[in-house]
Amino acid sequence: MIRIGIDARLAYHRQAGITRYARNLCSALCALESGDRFTVFHHRRQPPAKRVPAVWRHRTLFSPVHHAWEQTGLALELSLGRWDVVHFPDFIGPLQTKLSTVITVQDLAFLKWPEVLTDDAAVYYGQLPLAVRHAAAILVPSRHTAADLAVQFPEAAGKTTIVPYAVDPEFLTKRTEPQSTALPKPEWLPDDYLLHVGTLEPRKNITTLLEAFAIVRARPEGRKLMLVLAGASGWLQDNLEEQAARRGIESACVFAGKLSDHSLVQAYRHARCLVHPAWYEGFGFTLLEAMASGTPVVCSNASCLPEVAGDAALTHDPEDPEAVASSVLALLNSEELASDLVNKGHKRVLEFSWDKTARQTLNVYRAAARQT
Repeated sequence: MIRIGIDARLAYHRQAGITRYARNLCSALCALESGDRFTVFHHRRQPPAKRVPAVWRHRTLFSPVHHAWEQTGLALELSLGRWDVVHFPDFIGPLQTKLSTVITVQDLAFLKWPEVLTDDAAVYYGQLPLAVRHAAAILVPSRHTAADLAVQFPEAAGKTTIVPYAVDPEFLTKRTEPQSTALPKPEWLPDDYLLHVGTLEPRKNITTLLEAFAIVRARPEGRKLMLVLAGASGWLQDNLEEQAARRGIESACVFAGKLSDHSLVQAYRHARCLVHPAWYEGFGFTLLEAMASGTPVVCSNASCLPEVAGDAALTHDPEDPEAVASSVLALLNSEELASDLVNKGHKRVLEFSWDKTARQTLNVYRAAARQT
């Protein structure tokens, strides 16, 4: 038995992919019933109702998340407990502790697009070189992220383990029922639409998506299609509606903003296909969510996306809007192709599971604990 601490304070600070990862990882680790002693660290303002798994120990930390005082506070608070290994899913672990630490590096997008960082975020992620050196072990979700990390930080290569993620269980429900019966379409969704899910930021390549959609709309089979963009607006993306207007597609674009989990499930289930032309991703939750929802996927062949998609998506060059449009039109014109992708997608999703993620992560914890 080892004593393991997992930092879940980010669930209060920001609801995003890292929060989803931490939540599902904790649930899967708990389900293993490994006999190890787990403690989850929470933000002081997190409500007790959200502190899962309930059977684990829970500890409130007062150290502020992504703050100048975080490092000093963490070192002090962690010195008051006893753990064999502590996991920090949000890139940066405590740098002033003798505890064995595991960090998860989700991606290195902030190095490729540093201009999208706030000053505070630049300071926080600027600690990564120290965090990589200090960590006993590093987790990454894809081979692509592992390769990126090895190039930027050669010392990471010997202690990096690739542990892929899986789809949130909510997207896997009632897949065998007809979509219209399992989850009726809400009124706010168009009758016929393409879907994009993700924060509207440069690496998501929304400009190419809009160009491709304009091409599709110009074809007879695409004239009634709409484009639903589900995701909060990020940095340097304030002019997307203007871009849509210049292409004459503003009335066909729905900027839905960030959706609740339930609304997101609905959006996936009723979409004609997911279109994800991103330049860069650390893993690609969106692809698996669409596949689990029975929705065909069109995605770029950049970064880790082909690694996640396998043969269950139509892929394209992210620089080529004509190629994106061609893939979408192929799906619109062939029910057989769409059905084939749906079937392959269901099989592909089953290759990823949180149980596998938990078992591989637990092995990393145990190896890191032996280093103390």
